[in-house]
Formats: sequence, C-alpha cells, structure tokens
Amino acid sequence: MGNLNVERDFLHVEDAVSAYAVLLMKGKAGEIYNVASAKPEKLKRYADFLARTAAINVRILNTKNRIRSSEPKKTWIKTSKIKALGWKPRKTAIEALRELLDDWRRRVSHG
Repeated sequence: MGNLNVERDFLHVEDAVSAYAVLLMKGKAGEIYNVASAKPEKLKRYADFLARTAAINVRILNTKNRIRSSEPKKTWIKTSKIKALGWKPRKTAIEALRELLDDWRRRVSHG
C-alpha cells in the first residue's frame, strides 16, 4: 500500500443517497453543496480495521513506489451548507466496511 497516514473523508453510501434526496427537495439550483462526513480519518485506520475483522492473516506493507509526493496529507471538506438544509451523516465509513465484509461473508458461505 501507499501512505496510510494520509487522512481522507469517506461517506457511507446510504448517507450520500439521503444527502441527494435532501438536495432534490431543499437545495437551490445552481448552488454547490459538499456531501461528506466532515470527519477525515487516516487510511491506516481503515486498513487496520479490515485486517483485524477479516479473520485472516493480513500483512500490510507500505511500498515506496505507491507513495505520491504531491498527495495532500489531509482532505477537509466543509459541509455547513448541506447541514443547514437539515442533512447530516448517520453512519460511519467503518460501518460501511463492516457491512461490505459481512455481505461478502454471506455470499461466500452461500456460494
């Protein structure tokens, strides 16, 4: 993997869909709204979570040729405009990963 110490903002797909629904009902045409959790996390947290919960031996390796020198260390997305319309995220990206892993396990066991 590349640099796992960078921080990124991920959003559960259900929250993205609910944000679009709010924008369809309350958003103003021509305005720009940011849809995000507004809580960036280090990529390492997500990789560690998957390694821990996957119940398999995983070794996470950082590879220098995957690290981009121009990559921002943190992305921060301002969501005040959409939150003013009454929207806020209800699930975390970790919950999304857990749901994906659980779904994969169900599919494999019934495979």
